[in-house]
Amino acid sequence: MRTAATMAKLDRRLDRRAEAPMTIHSDYAAPSAIEKALRENFFDSLFLDLEPKQIPLVGEGEADHLVHEVHLNKCLEIHRICAEIDERGYKFADPLTAILYALKLPDRQLEYPLCVFFKRNRRLWYIIFGKNCYGRTMDVRRCISTGTFGEAYRYLCE
Repeated sequence: MRTAATMAKLDRRLDRRAEAPMTIHSDYAAPSAIEKALRENFFDSLFLDLEPKQIPLVGEGEADHLVHEVHLNKCLEIHRICAEIDERGYKFADPLTAILYALKLPDRQLEYPLCVFFKRNRRLWYIIFGKNCYGRTMDVRRCISTGTFGEAYRYLCE
């Protein structure tokens, strides 16, 4: 059984690792950029409420993004997650950058779920990179107003 002190050390170690930024190069001008990134990722399961071509490309041209895994370490409703990320001075990584992050660090989502929020037609959506019994998963879903995310989640932010 783990003591409170052991758990606190583990939390600090995970938080330090989660805060280490990673540079991700996104090429928004590439034809079918999101579809290509999905194919290259070799996810074991895809659950998409949007067709890949409907997932918005937020940038133009090419750009390097410094992506942080932000760990809020608490269970929160969706609107509070967005507010907490904003209060910490971050913004969510765009969908293409998040998918490329999962490609660059494929085993990370096997340790803990990664999440990013984005807007499409003024509605909030999310992508979760997680795992199931088959391996790596990616879910794209529309947010419901009463949804919550647990304390294990790391949010991909810039």
